[in-house]
Amino acid sequence: MNANTVTSEQIDKIVEATEFKTQTVYGKTTIVSAKLPNGFVITESSSCVDPANYDEEIGVKICKDRIKNKIWELEGYKLQDEIYRRSQQRDLRDYTIRELIDTGCEVEVNLEPRRFV
Repeated sequence: MNANTVTSEQIDKIVEATEFKTQTVYGKTTIVSAKLPNGFVITESSSCVDPANYDEEIGVKICKDRIKNKIWELEGYKLQDEIYRRSQQRDLRDYTIRELIDTGCEVEVNLEPRRFV
């Protein structure tokens, strides 16, 4: 398997460590807030037209499925960003002194010749 993959196990682990809060409003809407392990919060809602058809259990399931899909999306974005950032990194030795100075780095240059004995 490619290391550049988000896995079901990763997503399940995040979901298991997530704190969920459920609220019913107006007798026909379920709101589920999920506080992920890193503190990020995702909120989803589900409604029906007729309060007589309202079932909070169904609303919670719909919301949690949407939250899980959002976690997939966010983890995919995070992985893509990490891959991109790694591809953009250069070894410090690849920079010229001028490039380092232009980016605001303080550069100390020792122009004294070295003698090896």
